[in-house]
Amino acid sequence: MQYEKTVAAYQPDRVLGAFFVGNDLADNCRRLSSNPRVYFDVDEHGELCQRPYSGHLAIFSELLNRYSCFYAWQKHLVRRVRKRARSLLGHANLGRWVYCKELSSDVGHT
Repeated sequence: MQYEKTVAAYQPDRVLGAFFVGNDLADNCRRLSSNPRVYFDVDEHGELCQRPYSGHLAIFSELLNRYSCFYAWQKHLVRRVRKRARSLLGHANLGRWVYCKELSSDVGHT
């Protein structure tokens, strides 16, 4: 879609697509991320279909990020605690699931 909107106008000879295992897996699947964004899935005909989206959550989150120092502080703190807990417990980063031989049902779905 981005190609059709932006790139096609430049008539490139080649287009390079990249996948970053650090966040692309989780950021593109509603099952792996709770971030308020538009998600797509493949239907039974192999066509992309947009999943239901609520813009209210995104607006609320954006307002809190912009105007609430407490919200920004606690969000930063929770991320630090989560990162520390994962390192202590040996929990695999979502991006590393790309390399697993046996995938969970959520990762396999993507």
